[in-house]
Amino acid sequence: MSTNRSHIDKLVDIYLDALVSISNDAGWNGDSLLSRLIEFHGQIPEPTRNDQSNMTMINAVQFLRDDHRDLGMIKRIINQQLGTYQNTNKVQALLARRYYVGLITHSDGRAEDRVYDDCERMRRMGRAPCNLPDNIDEAEKVWNSAERRFRQDISDAYKILQTEIWKVEQEEEAA
Repeated sequence: MSTNRSHIDKLVDIYLDALVSISNDAGWNGDSLLSRLIEFHGQIPEPTRNDQSNMTMINAVQFLRDDHRDLGMIKRIINQQLGTYQNTNKVQALLARRYYVGLITHSDGRAEDRVYDDCERMRRMGRAPCNLPDNIDEAEKVWNSAERRFRQDISDAYKILQTEIWKVEQEEEAA
């Protein structure tokens, strides 16, 4: 099994990129009635009676792109593992670690690069500990324990994906 963490990270990034790809929005970028009302100051022009569906389709095609060649494999593996009770939390933890890196937008509209720590990832996933003790030392122990479990889940997810990728590669070689 020669698959290393950086290769798995790359495959997980391919999976996440496909989930948030602009290709998923192709055909959904048209003006709404409200935006047209605003644009024409409440006086929407009469229709021209020309069929615009072809032009709409042509414009939507610009947002399509081909899938990465490894997307099918990693999508199948991840979706399969997300469907198992034993591995769901582990794979979700790895997905969160890879997804929650990048730009964060503040309420005032400014954006900044941010690398999330595991505590923030856990909060965003709903895995942060609830009902912490009032004693700060005990609360810190609970947090530290939860972070260790989170990191262990990520480590386990790498092993799971490594095994599953190896199986797929063996099947491809046998075929």
